[in-house]
Amino acid sequence: MYGALSFSRSKKGWTLGFNGTYSLDLTKVYSDCRVDIPNKENMGMEAFEDILINWIKRFFAENSHMPSVIMLYREGLSNEQVKSQGEK
Repeated sequence: MYGALSFSRSKKGWTLGFNGTYSLDLTKVYSDCRVDIPNKENMGMEAFEDILINWIKRFFAENSHMPSVIMLYREGLSNEQVKSQGEK
């Protein structure tokens, strides 16, 4: 089970986008997004948890068992990582 999430900024706030596979052959994809999140650092764990729980439920509905491995990728650098890269 592979997934990726990404943040992007707009005039109204941040958008959290997500795509993840839910079939064993990795051909079926679950997608979700949340918009107008006021603060990236405090995006509200509810939105993030809701997306992940729905993704895992979709996997279970398709395969009748829980995934043995979940791999999650996050696009981009955090503000602290950007600062530390700038210092090098």
